Amino acid sequence: MRERIGGLKYAIGKATQEQSSAEAKARAEQEQREAPKILLRQLKAQYDGASYSFLQCSYAGQSQCFKEAGVFPCGCNEAERHGQYWYDGDIFHSISFPEDGTILISYMWLNKRYSALRGTPKGATIKDIVWEQPEGYTGWRPVWIALKDGLNRITYSKDRPIDNALYSPSQRYSYQLLKKQ
Repeated sequence: MRERIGGLKYAIGKATQEQSSAEAKARAEQEQREAPKILLRQLKAQYDGASYSFLQCSYAGQSQCFKEAGVFPCGCNEAERHGQYWYDGDIFHSISFPEDGTILISYMWLNKRYSALRGTPKGATIKDIVWEQPEGYTGWRPVWIALKDGLNRITYSKDRPIDNALYSPSQRYSYQLLKKQ
């Protein structure tokens, strides 16, 4: 009889433990699903409608860039990116939070709004945002990005490799900088 009671107590304890474990797992999964939404609400409360100045990194001035590379700006390597090689792009950007759960940074040019960056939160922190840049008229492609002070200072590059194994600090890449005003 004692063995049977002990067996029943063990079975009840094991079932309770399994139920608690299943409930904890379900709670953790729910929190994981909600984390991007919570992050998005926090960022929206802090940044919605903010405007940004736009700068471009170039190791040389406009005339030298056109002479050497045929374009301006003509990019910066890692050391130049951290130096005084930034030029005002004269295009102000703004941030918005569309109903699709993304972060959209855009600008006006000739009375038309263009997208510059789109971020999609995938987790609970700002590092969990996947950033993309428009590609052509129909798609988006991943973009390298560095954030400083939340979304107050956003540096991005369309041609710097996202994979650091492919990155070369001596190579020049096209960098843009958005500074919250």
